[in-house]
Amino acid sequence: MKRILVFAAVILFLASCKKETSLESSVQPELSAKEYAKMTEDALLAKSKDSKNEKSKGDKDKDKDRDDERGKGKDKLETKVLKSSGSGTIAYTPGGCGAGTVRFNSNGTGNSTVIGFFSQQITFCMDMNTGQVISPITGVGTTPKGDKIYYSFASQGIDLATGFTYQDFIITGGTGKYEGASGATRLLYDINEPNAYRYTGTGTITF
Repeated sequence: MKRILVFAAVILFLASCKKETSLESSVQPELSAKEYAKMTEDALLAKSKDSKNEKSKGDKDKDKDRDDERGKGKDKLETKVLKSSGSGTIAYTPGGCGAGTVRFNSNGTGNSTVIGFFSQQITFCMDMNTGQVISPITGVGTTPKGDKIYYSFASQGIDLATGFTYQDFIITGGTGKYEGASGATRLLYDINEPNAYRYTGTGTITF
């Protein structure tokens, strides 16, 4: 009787090990930070290309209408040169936007000629299978007083003069002092690593 029980226990143990091995093999392994960074770069370049192709006449008409509306209140608005610098860290969260996805999240701080000191965050989601961006690429800069400036990714490329990566962002609004803000800025990254970055930026802001 003891031999039968021992034999049954061994069978159950082997079956349990086989099940665990099967489960482990079905789990998608996480990529390294360097691999995530390469996926992110490719996704942003593809997004940049798509954005340029989608710029239709209808979009230009909308831009003109928006500029006309702003022009009506031009005596209340002021455009200023925006020069900034900053740095931060990057994190990648597998499954952060659902199964088969990865969430890109950047947190940092900066200083600018117009805004002063601010914290910044940008986040978006990618599909692990296709390597495509599946959410808006948006960010927010927050001043110590709590005023916010919202911005969105426009394009990415290589600066021919320096060989550094650059990214273009469009200012899409804000809160407090920067409510209704608009403008654009180009950030030039002299440090662009999988988990860290540093940049200088130039552009304009109207508010």
